[in-house]
Amino acid sequence: FHEWPETALVSVAKRFIQDVESLPIEYHDSVAQFMAYVHSSVNEMSVQYLSNERRYNYTTPKSFLEQIGLYRNLLQTKRREHEEGIARLENGLVKLESVAKQTDELKEKLKVEEIEVTKKNQEADRLIKVVETETKKVTEQREAAAIEEKEVAEKKERVAERQAESDRDLQKALPALKAAEEALNTLNRNNLTELKSFATPPAAILKVTASIQILMAQQGRVPRDRTWNAAKKTMGDVGQFLNSLLTYDKNHIPESSLKAVDEYLRDPDFNPDAIRRV
Repeated sequence: FHEWPETALVSVAKRFIQDVESLPIEYHDSVAQFMAYVHSSVNEMSVQYLSNERRYNYTTPKSFLEQIGLYRNLLQTKRREHEEGIARLENGLVKLESVAKQTDELKEKLKVEEIEVTKKNQEADRLIKVVETETKKVTEQREAAAIEEKEVAEKKERVAERQAESDRDLQKALPALKAAEEALNTLNRNNLTELKSFATPPAAILKVTASIQILMAQQGRVPRDRTWNAAKKTMGDVGQFLNSLLTYDKNHIPESSLKAVDEYLRDPDFNPDAIRRV
């Protein structure tokens, strides 16, 4: 093969790189000259290699064209890599800007939420205090209710005891009550008229008339004057008095009357048998 002169190499190189869009036109001459220089340098080194090693290294026009093709491919590859790198950097910058913007927005949102959290914490603290106060009140009320319940239970127990005692007393009094009712049924106007005619009846009779005045007092107003004269005034019209005795409501005797008549009932001489003997 005949070697191409340097001008031919430069011309061929320009021809093949002129359509490379990624290579600016102002670099075409220098690149073409560099390619020619490299090819010529390889030829010179091949001569020296033959002299030293006695071995051939062939360079041909095809080798030069392959060199140009290698440059074109390498340039395009590197250009593409650079463009992709630039694109990645630009995308990264866009993402960084977006993240920075989102971070600023989150910071502002966080400030607002911190204010809300502070308010809610304050409200929670207030509610905790209210709950503690209410819990204390409920505890006190429960304790008071427990005490009251205990007192009520004790009262119920006392009432039950009194009721039982009253029932026992009632059972004891029933025979006397029956006897009194039977005796009352035998009482007539003549008996009362005779009683009323007494100037000074025996003490046992006075106790009976005093008890009657207490029991027949209106609305439980216990009379202080329970003398014989007061008793005769109570008897007044013996017919009406007898009727009031027969129709007396023994089931609804005022507490004050019961309490006042109790002093007579505790008198051992105040009993039907003793009074009959008078």
